[in-house]
Amino acid sequence: DRAVEAIGVAFGSAAVAEELGPARLIKRLEEVLELPRDQWPISTLRALWEPLRAQADQRLLSPRHELRWFSLAGYCLRPGLGAPLDEARIKALWPVFHQSVKHSKEVQCWTEWWVLWRRVAAGLNRQHHDEIHRKAAPLIWPGKPGAPSKKLGRPKPEPHECSEIWRCLASLERLAAPVKESLGDLLIKELKRPALGQHVLWCLGRLGGREPLYGPANTVVAAETATRWTNAILAREVAAGRETNDTLFALGQLGRVTGDR
Repeated sequence: DRAVEAIGVAFGSAAVAEELGPARLIKRLEEVLELPRDQWPISTLRALWEPLRAQADQRLLSPRHELRWFSLAGYCLRPGLGAPLDEARIKALWPVFHQSVKHSKEVQCWTEWWVLWRRVAAGLNRQHHDEIHRKAAPLIWPGKPGAPSKKLGRPKPEPHECSEIWRCLASLERLAAPVKESLGDLLIKELKRPALGQHVLWCLGRLGGREPLYGPANTVVAAETATRWTNAILAREVAAGRETNDTLFALGQLGRVTGDR
């Protein structure tokens, strides 16, 4: 009850005291629940979603309110399935996608927006994944029609947001295999850059994973595609003379033996 009250206070007004406002909300919830957030049980997480849902319109009060709402909503609903009534919760969340980001010039709001949809991706259906892809593709695809401009009413994505856009896309396991292949091929080109983005190898592993976490088998990219990506990663890492955890993750996902021919 105290945690629910803390959420109500944090989103209740734009003039709320700093220590009770959205910036310190997660810290305050940890104090009230006497547990760090990575130890909150799923029953607690889903219970916290209810007051967040009730306060959804209050996220529009300020950029700080909006980014905290995105962050906490995604955290409480991740991975989008696994608890009773999760399907109804995701149905209640999805209209937020079409409402988009109100404080569109605030880069951090956009970053938390992509993190939200990545976190709940497993609870979204194929049509949802396709819609997210359509919104994200112009932001990361070089020369794509509809690339970021003043007409979109938002700034061009900065590197940190771009990495979260990519992580979101790579988590959409219900995208068609050809779409995943085109995204992965775009990332393969990034391997030629001396300074490699931290997201590249992780996203290649997720896009080309042989055993999905939740997606259907018919959306897995072809073995030939995974082989090509694997060889490209190996060539880069051998040339660089190093082996990182990100490399091992990508190779483990791309080369996993599943027993499914």
